[in-house]
Amino acid sequence: MKKLIIASIALIMGIYSFPAQAQDLAVPEDNMSIEASAPEALTNRFLRRGTFSFQYSVSLPLGDFSDFISKPGTRGFNFELMGVLNDNLTVGGAVGWYAFYEHYDRHTYVFEDGALTSEIWNYYYSLPLRAIVQYYFMPDAKVQPFVGLNISATYNQRETQVGSFSFNQLTWDFALTPELGVVIPFGELSDWGALAKVRYNYTFYNHDQWSN
Repeated sequence: MKKLIIASIALIMGIYSFPAQAQDLAVPEDNMSIEASAPEALTNRFLRRGTFSFQYSVSLPLGDFSDFISKPGTRGFNFELMGVLNDNLTVGGAVGWYAFYEHYDRHTYVFEDGALTSEIWNYYYSLPLRAIVQYYFMPDAKVQPFVGLNISATYNQRETQVGSFSFNQLTWDFALTPELGVVIPFGELSDWGALAKVRYNYTFYNHDQWSN
């Protein structure tokens, strides 16, 4: 069993907290005075109603994958929907899309049974379907650091183009993705914020055609 390893750096992204219910904002009619109260925990206000985020990622090929494509992938997107179980745990799901590309100049490649002179283009596309659990360390803090684990079924397409010939392989593979991130709301009462995270994606495969 081999592993395709991809380190993904999700840049500052938009995260939206679903609006509060009307009763959450109501002021009791029998108390017209304004009294100071303890600030509500961030997960009680921003995260507990659930969040949706759009993420743009830059990914770095590692391990066996870097033998096929060594250049970073700059075309990565992720849509994530999360709900909160308590002040520390969130659960949800996501769907993503990642693309990698590398071009090799015209060269003579020597094989066991002959040689070939050509340019080569390598492509790799990945579409993960993720289940996610995240743990927040400081539920009362304004800025929310967290760690998480993604478990996913990933649709992978690998393509090599040699001259006018194209070779494709389509597979479904299992992946584990630990992550480290932070949520930063845009103000105490804002429904919008920023999300930044780093992922380390392990995709397990056992396809002889992928050996390099």
